[in-house]
Amino acid sequence: MRAVVVAIALATVVASEARSEEKETLRVVSVFAGGFDLRPNEKASLTALGLARDYAVVPGSRFALTGELYPVVLVRQSTEDRLGTELRPALAAAWLFTYRGGARDRGVGFRVEAGSGFSWAWYGSIPTDGTRFNFYNQLGASIVWKRGPELSLALGYRFIHLSNLSLFPDNANPGVSFHSAVVAIEWPR
Repeated sequence: MRAVVVAIALATVVASEARSEEKETLRVVSVFAGGFDLRPNEKASLTALGLARDYAVVPGSRFALTGELYPVVLVRQSTEDRLGTELRPALAAAWLFTYRGGARDRGVGFRVEAGSGFSWAWYGSIPTDGTRFNFYNQLGASIVWKRGPELSLALGYRFIHLSNLSLFPDNANPGVSFHSAVVAIEWPR
């Protein structure tokens, strides 16, 4: 019985020490993207501002599940056959599987992320001949400059793809993809 109590106590101490090595973080994330499309004469750009939070898969692990919420996503769309640019505001949310490597406290680290979620255009459709609902797929990496345990700055690249996966038979699935720069400020929770 004592061995069980000692093992539980030891596991608790080890888990709390491991947890302190890689903390869950909160981030303010800003995304600036230029779109590309296989359809001729189409142009698009995406700007987003959101919040993200890391949840360690295992306490102290460098792997995390990251939840992202973008209450403001602005997609600008234009074609050569339409005059002007259409602005489509949207909401997006995603779950990313993240690996956080490099320095733990001070120095340079990195993040590699991949995941999926959804987006909903407040009005209109994204792209113009698509639907209001789209899946919001992401893949990317960032360099993280850790200024200490209190604050970090991240700069990275993401590939973002919006598509409805042909779930709506009446609408086409044109999809649109973006190459994006990501800037984030993060701090431990």
